Amino acid sequence: MTDPQHHDPAEPELAMLQQNADTEPGLPPVAVRHDGPVYTQNQPARSGPAFAVALTSAADARVVGADVRRSRVTLVCSVAWYYLSRKAGGRVPIPANVVVVLTHADEIWARSQADDANLAVIVENYAD
Repeated sequence: MTDPQHHDPAEPELAMLQQNADTEPGLPPVAVRHDGPVYTQNQPARSGPAFAVALTSAADARVVGADVRRSRVTLVCSVAWYYLSRKAGGRVPIPANVVVVLTHADEIWARSQADDANLAVIVENYAD
């Protein structure tokens, strides 16, 4: 048992956390309801392939497919291009050399506004 005057350290040692784990079996669970803000921290992506997608002004090109493992994708092109969403049904013009970061898991399509171009793509995934 702990002394009521004793304050636990902010970062206890593992042995301290496990000291009563097997000595008091059968204790009833304690209901806990959090009230207030919750601190969260994003974990780093586990993989991040980079590649280029050839764009033309004549046809839409699929950049990446839908993927729930994707945390974000970064896109940039040296010429003006269109971002397309088949799910939302829209086409957004993107100026040349503007970095676009998308944090959804839907399909991403693109098309060049003028000449043929290469769209640089960096995908970051939560899991391999």
